Amino acid sequence: MGKKFFLFSITASLSFTSIAKESLKDKELKAARYISEIERILKRKRLPNRKISSAIKSIKDGGIFKNYLTHLEFLSELKTSLKKDQYFSCNIKSNNTNRVEDDFVRNIKNYCFHTVNYLINDKYYSNILEDEENFAKAIQYLATSRNTLFIKKLEEVNKDSKIYQHIKKQLIEITLINGVKIDSRLYSHIDFDKDITLLFQKNLHRIKKNKLTITNEFIKQYREIKKLVKNNATKKSDINSQLTKFLTFEKANEDYIYKKSSWKRIRYIGKLLLNNDDLKNANRYFARSYEISYNDESKNESLFLLLWNSIKHENYKDSIVTVQDYKLIDDFSNLYTKTKFWIAYSYMKDGNESLAKHLFKLMINSNPLSFYSIIAQDYLPEFDKNYVKSLYFHKNTVNLPKLELADFSKIKQRNIRESNIWHELKFFGKVDKLIYEFIRFNPETDITNKNKIDTLPIEEQRVAIFNYFLHHFKESGDFLSSFKLVSRTIDLNLIRPSKIDITTLFPVLHLDKIEGVNADIDPLLVLSIIRQESAFNPNAKSAVGALGLMQLMPATARQMTTFRKTDELLKPHKNIDAGVRYFKQLLNRFDGNIIYALSSYNAGPTKVTRWAQDLMDVEDPIFQIEQIPYKETRLYVKLIYRNFFFYNLMKDNYILEKSVASTFNAFPKKEAKRAISSQL
Repeated sequence: MGKKFFLFSITASLSFTSIAKESLKDKELKAARYISEIERILKRKRLPNRKISSAIKSIKDGGIFKNYLTHLEFLSELKTSLKKDQYFSCNIKSNNTNRVEDDFVRNIKNYCFHTVNYLINDKYYSNILEDEENFAKAIQYLATSRNTLFIKKLEEVNKDSKIYQHIKKQLIEITLINGVKIDSRLYSHIDFDKDITLLFQKNLHRIKKNKLTITNEFIKQYREIKKLVKNNATKKSDINSQLTKFLTFEKANEDYIYKKSSWKRIRYIGKLLLNNDDLKNANRYFARSYEISYNDESKNESLFLLLWNSIKHENYKDSIVTVQDYKLIDDFSNLYTKTKFWIAYSYMKDGNESLAKHLFKLMINSNPLSFYSIIAQDYLPEFDKNYVKSLYFHKNTVNLPKLELADFSKIKQRNIRESNIWHELKFFGKVDKLIYEFIRFNPETDITNKNKIDTLPIEEQRVAIFNYFLHHFKESGDFLSSFKLVSRTIDLNLIRPSKIDITTLFPVLHLDKIEGVNADIDPLLVLSIIRQESAFNPNAKSAVGALGLMQLMPATARQMTTFRKTDELLKPHKNIDAGVRYFKQLLNRFDGNIIYALSSYNAGPTKVTRWAQDLMDVEDPIFQIEQIPYKETRLYVKLIYRNFFFYNLMKDNYILEKSVASTFNAFPKKEAKRAISSQL
């Protein structure tokens, strides 16, 4: 009897422990659901009364969401203040635990700003003066967010009241001093003669020109010049005069036009001029876009266009002059891979092969996974199959420790566990935000078990942490997160690409299903599409309604196969069947031209037909890709070609042993090219 009772006690104890652990996770899942639901309701400018108390209770019971407790209590106090008609301040701050929490706090703050509408009353005026900074932020939010309640409140309030005069003053300052565009319905509350004159007298030292007004005038002139250039029928002397006048205005007011707005429009006019073969004026505009570029991306895009202006017309000596004028060889390591490729290409075409090859190799070493690094191999004879396989499929000679959750600091453990919860609930956007936290893990502060990593160099320590997260995502089947982890780690130069096992980036799933649909299509090309479209998530749903592994629109899928319910497209075999048939249809339509077929799969065949005529004036497929007018589609084609290259290499096939042009043809046996009219 004693032994039985003892065994029963042990069993009961173990069961209780298991239940306790399970219940803790259940509470965390419940808390996460409440947090996401509260966030959703707050965005609709409503206060989720019942859910706040339920969420607080779930979090107080334990778990990883304790850092949200103070934020929920703030909401609870806000609810009480509104109920009792008391003043409240929107002074809420994030604990800076991670980006998911930061977003949650931002949504609470925006809702709080919205409720400031209820404080537009003279009885709160003294409180407002004491809380001026937070109140001013709320008014700016309300004035710029098309808040109908704010408009209504200002219409109803006594125009002689202190609070109305205070808000009116803030609206003028927001518009004229800060240069922020407010809701046009609010202009009726500003006396543009009396109020602005007074403001200018008091703030002349702060106001030089109204940034918003100057930018709007710039945009107005831009629309006129765009129409003129697109028309392309005006006399060249008249066009030159107008182009010069527009640039002169922009330069004179550079400090008072928003940089992004200016760069975007100057660059676009340059592209229109390039399409008109007006190379001289295009070069002027691209040069100006470089001068006003506002970040690395805009700078590299302007440099590319300066080069492309010459390369497109095979004026390689001119493109090299551009390289020399802008000292691009000196700055080569800091440029984007796309810019590097076309610099090296220019030297290759101009006959300086030794320098070109050197630049291609530098580019490949810095970013070996790039589309351009793959294409560059075609210009390097020593890059045969064996050499390339040794470059990509190496083995790390350092014996790295296998980290576990317990090896991380408490805060980082909480972020990792929170990622698991959001993934289980299918809130992939929140998982994405946490990836930014993971790639910036610091071995010195974020690893508590120093014994595992102390003897390793700092880069190897980072690799050990990186491998933990790569395995973490792979085990949960979250391939998209593992892809993002790798690409962002490389982009930020946190780990050298040579330290990463790239086979983890290219899962081989559903190959048998793909091969069973159509034997004429290379299954690795379809695999490359699936990787890009859904990252092998069969339940993927896009914002526009595309479904499943191959992200098919239901209307398109119905033309390819039969199904009763739309959700059937979430079944891998059904989705692949329809997707492969559709892609085969596109390949047939464009005579095996993979660039056109992929572009059509992304942007739709109707859109591709519109610009295909312009692409046919060049034979080189790389030139064709660069001339795709849609940035998203251009990137899409490059990434799928990158996927296709690596999937083949993993199957011991080096596709660049053939010509680059042939790798873009799905029907290589067909040498004859149909007329453009039959393709379209």
